[in-house]
Formats: sequence, structure tokens, C-alpha cells
Amino acid sequence: MCYDVQALTKLREAYAKRRAKNEASAEAIEEELNNYEGLPPLFHASGFSHPDLLVFTNEAPMKPQFYNWGLIPFWMKDEKKALQLSHKTLNARGETIFEKPSFREAAKRRRCLVMIDSFFEHHHAGGKTIPFRVSLKNEEPMVLAGLWERWTHNDVTKYTVAIVTTRANPLMAKIHNNPKLPQPRMPLILPKE
Repeated sequence: MCYDVQALTKLREAYAKRRAKNEASAEAIEEELNNYEGLPPLFHASGFSHPDLLVFTNEAPMKPQFYNWGLIPFWMKDEKKALQLSHKTLNARGETIFEKPSFREAAKRRRCLVMIDSFFEHHHAGGKTIPFRVSLKNEEPMVLAGLWERWTHNDVTKYTVAIVTTRANPLMAKIHNNPKLPQPRMPLILPKE
């Protein structure tokens, strides 16, 4: 699972280059990112604190935006229940996103790329939990599959996101070995292509 991330610790140029198709689009993305200069870097952010994550949505694929981590479905009416649900919708199991009511519409219509620097998985050994920081070998920003939602309550619109997870690959299965889970999981990491 993915409940802790590191994000926005690199130069904005690195995020722009990771997403851009050419030099001109990289410059445009970097310029857009400069509009968010006030957002602090997240060196180890828990999803349960609902930080804003850098996303590129299917509606604006080259425009960087920041959405709150913890998806709230558009149909949620009660604010208290929405907050409670957002603690449970940090991740979306890729195998069931078209079945679960919280993710179904977003999976069909509102997909995004979530850009982070790394994520943390917890390894269990000797009765202790040890956090492992997972990053790309070249330390470039990492792109994860995500789902996003637009939730409006009392005339205020909030944009939220969930990270799509999948079964762990062999390396991640060794790290994410929680004995309480039926199988190891990991975020769905997308290749640059």
C-alpha cells in the first residue's frame, strides 16, 4: 500500500522534464509550477494528513495541479462522512476500481498521473516495522496512476485524488510483507513512455 510519500523536494525543472514531451512543453509546465511556489516540500508526508499532491489530469494533461490526497466521491453529501471516507480512499485497488462505488465513476472518467519523488513501504521483521524509501534508480520524479474527483459541498469545490495500487512485484513483495494482508501491494508506477 502507499500511505506515505516524499514530494516536491526536487527542482521544478525535474517535474517539468519528467512530464513534458519536448523542451517547449517542459518550459510551459515549469512556468505553471512556479505559480505554486508557496507549497512546501514534503519530505515524509502521511496520506492521513491529506497533503496536496502534484497531478496531471485527463482533462488537462499538460497542466500541473495540486489535489488533496484522499478521494471524496462527487456524490458524497455529508462533510463529516466525507472526511471519514477520505481516510479510506487514499489508495484504490486497481483490480476493483470499476466495482467499488467510491472509485467507479472516477475510474471511468477521471484518471490522472500523480507525480512524487518517492514513497515509503513498511517492512515487518522481528516484531518491528521498518520504513523503506522507494525511489527510481536515477532519482527522477516517479509517476503513479491515480483517480481524481471534484467534490462540491456548501458551494465550495475540493479536488481530491487516490493512488491506484496493484499486486507487488517480487522486489516490493520482499519489502511490503505485512502479515495481516493477504498479499503484498504497491502503487502502480508508470514508465516514462
